[in-house]
Formats: sequence, C-alpha cells, structure tokens
Amino acid sequence: MIATIIIVVLVFSSVTGLIVFYHQPSTPKPTPRQLNVNVSIDHTNVLQGGSLLAGVNVTSIGNSENITLGCDAGSSGIGCSFEPAMGTSNFTSTLTMNVPDSTPTGNYTLVVTASGDGAAANASCVISVVGANVLSPNVTVSGTASGSLGQTTLTQIQFVDTQTGATIVDNTPSGMYSVTLQNEHIYLVTLKVSGPFGQPHTYDGGDLYVYAPAGNNTMRQDFFLPL
Repeated sequence: MIATIIIVVLVFSSVTGLIVFYHQPSTPKPTPRQLNVNVSIDHTNVLQGGSLLAGVNVTSIGNSENITLGCDAGSSGIGCSFEPAMGTSNFTSTLTMNVPDSTPTGNYTLVVTASGDGAAANASCVISVVGANVLSPNVTVSGTASGSLGQTTLTQIQFVDTQTGATIVDNTPSGMYSVTLQNEHIYLVTLKVSGPFGQPHTYDGGDLYVYAPAGNNTMRQDFFLPL
C-alpha cells in the first residue's frame, strides 16, 4: 500500500497558509490459518514383523499451505512412512507402520504431525503389537448367507486377500460355507446366490478382517442379503 499525502493551501487575506495531511495506510491483517490432521485406521492389532496401514487427512482453514508429515513412534522401533510425505492442504496420505520382530508386545501410541508455514497440528493412534507365535496363522471362517424371508440360497462365496492377492472360493449348494483364511488379513468378499425362483444374483460382501485371538483358530461370519 502507498501512503496518501493531501496538501491543502489556504489563503487568508494577504497570508497564505500551507497545511499538509499525511495518511498512513493500516497494515492488512493476515488471513487466519488453522491446520487440522486426522488419522483413521481400520484395525489396530499387528504381528511382530508385520505392518499396518492408516489414512491421514490434512485440512486447513485459510490459505493453502505446503504441509510436511512426520511420525513419532517413541522407543518402539516402529518405522513410519507416508505416501505422499508432503502436499498442499487439503490432501490425504497413506501411513505405513512397519513393526520389527524385536518390538516387544504391547500397546504403542504413535503421534502424527502435520506442519507448514508456521502452523502445526498432530493426531495420535494406538496400535497393539502381538507376538508372532501367539496367533494361529490360519483361521477357519464359516457361516451362512440368508435373504429376506429366507428365500435366498448361497451358492458360492469368494474371498480375495488384499495383501497377497490370493483367491479362495467355496462352491456350496447348502447355503453354508467354510474356508481357511490367513489370520490378520483383510479379504474382499463376493457372494453368489439363487433367488426364490432360481434367479442368480451377485453381491459385494464388503471387506472382511480375519482375526482369531490367541488360543483360537475359528471365526464365524454370517451375511444377510437384501433379496
């Protein structure tokens, strides 16, 4: 901004007066900024030597900012990486937490920090590290799929491992299924059913997180289909 100078000349009889007015512009107020970061995680249990994924969402009020992400895992030895590690708010990043075999079992708090242009915010999440020899590596998952008024019969169920890509299919004419899946893995589920008049239908069963606690190797999961 440029200061404004106003000159006024006054004439009183034979005397001339000169008055100068000087206006100093006000300093513009900075745009208020507020930075926010949020961590979302689907499940919190992880084996020693395993890894977990979490979503990190960064938003700001005010001007867009260049934000750098960081993570403090304390003395746990857990390694953290972001993809991407930097961005212009608003943006979303994926946090990968790698747990060494040497990390003792227990609960750990990880603090995620977003910082940029003098602003900073943080959020935390708690993960539980369990011993690799505590959980059974394989889990027998079984259950049924039924529809409205019991008029639906399950004919096939498919599980796709999101971590390995392996596909497990159970072709069952009885409406019941039983498959062996890996513990601590997430599977995409697809169901094929026959309707009341024999019409085939395919349904997205969503994500199935397979978890059997120590001393257990079975899990039940039933599906209700809107038919």
